[in-house]
Order: sequence, then structure tokens, then C-alpha cells
Amino acid sequence: MLSRKIFIWAVLVLIPSVAMAQPEEVTGADILANSAKAYAKISRYVGTSAVITRMVSQVSEAQAVDGASTANAKIEFNRGGKIKIEGIQTYGDRYSIISGGKTATLTYMADDKERIEKDLDVERAIGSMSAVSADAASAIPAALLDMRVYSPLNTLHAPQLQGFEKISIWECYKVVDFDSVRNIKSTFWIDRESFLIRQHLTEQGEMNLEGAYLDRPKVRESLEKTQEFMEKIGMKSITTLHIVGIEEAQ
Repeated sequence: MLSRKIFIWAVLVLIPSVAMAQPEEVTGADILANSAKAYAKISRYVGTSAVITRMVSQVSEAQAVDGASTANAKIEFNRGGKIKIEGIQTYGDRYSIISGGKTATLTYMADDKERIEKDLDVERAIGSMSAVSADAASAIPAALLDMRVYSPLNTLHAPQLQGFEKISIWECYKVVDFDSVRNIKSTFWIDRESFLIRQHLTEQGEMNLEGAYLDRPKVRESLEKTQEFMEKIGMKSITTLHIVGIEEAQ
């Protein structure tokens, strides 16, 4: 009888202990932080980035224009700063960025002529191709090099986990973030095994700068210039789908 009471007492003690040992629920911020750490640990990476951009512009009160463009990049990276990026810009011109670790050489087309810029800062070289490649040349390289400005993993506000989805054969976390000032919704599909980005979607509408970044004049000035450009071309929305192909990551 006594042994039976001891057994029941042990069970009652162990049950809450097991419950307390359960892991905490993972958050969207946790997943993207783990993704940034995964890229920081990679010693060699080979992959491709293909970007499809769709822009809707209002050319008159009665007419809107829906246009699309594509860009791509082939990326070879070795830890220590060695990186080679080759691709095609949104306008169809080829470009390349090659770095041996300290500086980079940028080759691109301008006015139907090939231009070569040597001894550039690596971040500057990658950043200069960011817009014209719709981030094909910058998003993954910036994550690998932990560039705070250009890495999509470092410019987030309140990322939320919104379940799981399959991208091709890969099981992924679906994480959504929203920037209310720039009016940008960012959706990430992060591989549940490797924590690398399999797909990234950004959707931007008209910006709302009322009271935004008043304490950071340079940031606000940059946003105002972007807003002015958007209004000039009548841009109402822009959607960018970044599809990532990974051949090697170790």
C-alpha cells in the first residue's frame, strides 16, 4: 500500500516537471535571427537568385499601366570575403562583381559601353547593383556578409510567424513583416532544416511619411526622395518576388 502511494506521488511530481521542460514557442523574430546566424556560419555558398518585379503605375485618372521585369544573379562565395556575382540587370544588361576579400571590381554597361571600376569597397560595389538588379545581386550576398543596410534579414520591424508552407520540395516557415512607414509587406519562406531563405516577397504601396523618422533627418530625406520619385512616375504599387536556388551551402 505504501509503495503504491509513493508511485502515485512520483507521477504527480513528474507530470508538471515534464510540462515545464517543453520548449517555448518559436517566433518570427527567432526564425529570422536563426537565418542570419545560419548565413554567418556558411563557409562556401553557390546559388542563384531570380527576381520578378511587377509595377503598377497610374499614368492618368482613367489609365493604369502594369509592367513586369526580371533580373538574376549567380553567386559564388567563400568565407574570408571572396565572392563572385554575375547576372543580368532589370534592363537586360550584364554585370559582375568580383572580390578577392578586401576590394572588389565592378563591371557593368552604361551608355552602351562596358565600364570597369576597380578597388571598390565590397559593400559599395554590391550596393551599387542593388536597385538595378532588384536586389538579385545584393540580398543573399548581404546576408552572407552580414551587411546591415542591404541584408533583408536586418531591416525588420515586427516579424510574425504565419505557419508553414512548402516551396517546391522544401518545408518552410512563413514569416511576415510590415513596415507601416514605407508601406512594405515582406514575406519570407525560411527552410525549416537549414534556416536559409528559399523565397522572399516584398509588396509596397504608397508611402506614409507623416511624422516618420523626424529624429533621423538623413533617413527621412532618403524616404522623401523615394516618395518624390514614386509620385513622379505615378507608381501605385511594386511587387518583387525573389526566388533562391541553392546548389551548395556548407
